[in-house]
Amino acid sequence: MATATKSQNRQDEKAQPTFACRHRRLQIAVWQNDSSNGTFFTASMQRSYKDGEEWRRSQATLNRDDLLVTAKLLNWAHSAVTTA
Repeated sequence: MATATKSQNRQDEKAQPTFACRHRRLQIAVWQNDSSNGTFFTASMQRSYKDGEEWRRSQATLNRDDLLVTAKLLNWAHSAVTTA
């Protein structure tokens, strides 16, 4: 009788984010990645929008060092459009 190894079990399971959050049409998911150099995290952001009758998603992937800078840029953009 054959038995599955831990790595085979992990490949069979659907990968789940370490953290996920949604607000209206925006979603963010944080993923833990293991490599030979250690553990690192990436975040993927999605925005859902309707194109005619079809729902679509645009996506961006960010590294850990990009998160705070992205937040600041989005904050500045929000300030610019709300004070215009």
